[in-house]
Amino acid sequence: MRILFTRLYVTLLAGLILFSGSHWQPGPFGRAGLLLAALALTSGAAVGRLWCSLYIAGYKKSCLVTDGPYAMCRNPLYFFSMLGALGVALMTSTLTVPLLVLISFAIYYPQVIRAEEADLTRIHGAPFVAYRSRVPAFFPSWKLLVEPPSYEVKPRVFRKHMGSAVWFILAIGLISLLQAARTAGWVPSPWILY
Repeated sequence: MRILFTRLYVTLLAGLILFSGSHWQPGPFGRAGLLLAALALTSGAAVGRLWCSLYIAGYKKSCLVTDGPYAMCRNPLYFFSMLGALGVALMTSTLTVPLLVLISFAIYYPQVIRAEEADLTRIHGAPFVAYRSRVPAFFPSWKLLVEPPSYEVKPRVFRKHMGSAVWFILAIGLISLLQAARTAGWVPSPWILY
């Protein structure tokens, strides 16, 4: 359900972005600043999601992963997804879309995390309870980072996860194309967002 809900939400948000213009018209330095911030957030999200996938791909159901990004927070995939979504939202040059993204994460993901952690408690028992007591749920604590000297990766599973990391960066390109089409008058903007 989480994936279906996320896809539906992204589709609705994409429709809003497609047919909305921005009240703010940033100058060249403002636009460059937004692009830089968006690229920093989405690049961090892509690298972070790949890092998470390196550790969890193929191990998610069979063992409790507590190293790498999972040593810093229990839900690093969701954290890095939030960074990427916020980066993409900044490209709209609005306050509304980034605010919608942050509110959506704040409302939806705590419920998802509680449900998933109930399953993990049932599956892993005391080891997960101990892990939960020492590692934050969402915002990483870099001082907790622990990485083994080596780690066995399952390449076929990892390769399948790679696609979930790059869409953030591609979305920036799509929004840039949309803004160019809007400037050329090819796409109407019936709504103006702040």
